Amino acid sequence: MFGYLASKSGTIFINRDDRKGALEIIEELKQHLQDGINACYFPEGTTTEGNHLLPFKGSIMQAALNAQADVIPVAIRYPLSSEQIDTRLAYAGDTTLIGSIRNILRITAPKVEIHFMDAISTQDKSRQDINKTAQQAIKQHLGLI
Repeated sequence: MFGYLASKSGTIFINRDDRKGALEIIEELKQHLQDGINACYFPEGTTTEGNHLLPFKGSIMQAALNAQADVIPVAIRYPLSSEQIDTRLAYAGDTTLIGSIRNILRITAPKVEIHFMDAISTQDKSRQDINKTAQQAIKQHLGLI
């Protein structure tokens, strides 16, 4: 059911074991961006409990470079208070999708904060430059530095 809903919403699935597949996805994303369709990806390649950032993976960022599209980093936070993160909402570690959904449904008033950072121009930048700039902006905003 979740796969069906994800595919109907325009999700592009990545097979991380297929290097050639990544090139096809980069080309598909580039075309979407050139057609004015926004794209979102999670550069850590997995999820965490929200108390740290993992290194950003860079290959998918090539689509933005090829399309000469700006990149807008987004910080997502699940706060309990101004200083604490609600790890009950995390879909990380050994938590299954069903377990995560159950955890979320048990919380009476979950909160999420979504913060859009300043756009990063891809003009004259490398994937590494963009990933580093985006990661620093998110870390700083979330107070993870």
